[in-house]
Amino acid sequence: MTASVGVALAEPGSAEARSLLREADTARSVARNEGGDRAVVFEPAMQETVQARFELELELRRAIDQAEFVLNYQPIVDLQTGELVEAEALIRWDHPTQGRIAPSVFIPLARSRA
Repeated sequence: MTASVGVALAEPGSAEARSLLREADTARSVARNEGGDRAVVFEPAMQETVQARFELELELRRAIDQAEFVLNYQPIVDLQTGELVEAEALIRWDHPTQGRIAPSVFIPLARSRA
């Protein structure tokens, strides 16, 4: 069993409980996205990162419905003989406003929600 923990700190009387809970939840999301089994202390920059990830997640769902993914094949050639020996299938996301989004961005996001 593992745990992802988010920590939010504030001076006594300086923050609302709702704010602290939101910040702790943001830090927990960061901990989970970094592989889990860790504790992360909230930093203000995390909010932008988590928000961007959330928005990309929504875009990913839309992209599936809109068929924005393209499958490309990359040939693998034997350099000694010049013969085609196999091919790799590569998925690409052609976002309508952001252009091509790297698989290193969207595949981990898709896996985390599968």
